[in-house]
Amino acid sequence: MSDPNQQWQPPPPPPGAPPTTQLEGPEMSTPATLTGIFFEPGRTFEALRRHPRFLVVGLILLVLTIGVTALVFQRIDMGQYIRDKMEQNPRNAQQTEEQKELGVKIGKIIGAVGIPASVPITLAAGAAPYLLGVMAFGGSISYKGSLAVWAAEKEEKEEEREEREELEESGESEEREEWEEREEWGGEREWRESR
Repeated sequence: MSDPNQQWQPPPPPPGAPPTTQLEGPEMSTPATLTGIFFEPGRTFEALRRHPRFLVVGLILLVLTIGVTALVFQRIDMGQYIRDKMEQNPRNAQQTEEQKELGVKIGKIIGAVGIPASVPITLAAGAAPYLLGVMAFGGSISYKGSLAVWAAEKEEKEEEREEREELEESGESEEREEWEEREEWGGEREWRESR
């Protein structure tokens, strides 16, 4: 008699269940996915549906957040900023100088550590509305897939914000007007198609 485990096959799907087929779509590398968000969003999101990638985007967001936080901490005296805010608050009027200094130290630590630590928390929590939204409209998506979509959108918005800030700092009005025109069209691809 032969071993029944060697001839085992999975049971057929229940009647009425949608057929389980492999998702078809383009295969894209991680760098192509990162650049494709701006130039080929439809193809990119199809590739993300087939093979969700969020780790690289999450790491990029974390590095950008750490960089911006470090830049802010270098340009602004956070200790003085926190002291000024504490003095404006009437509850802190009764505190001694030692208590205020302790509050300043704690505030600086929270700012330096808490802001970068919020990136993974924001990514994890931000994927939930995408997951629930797709499910509410009768679609199906995995949490990993919704996380990939959320991270990709978050990265795109972060890069647009940085570009806008650079334009504002440089004072180049012609490029700023072009940026505002792109914003009105809803993004880079739509703006390019309108030209």
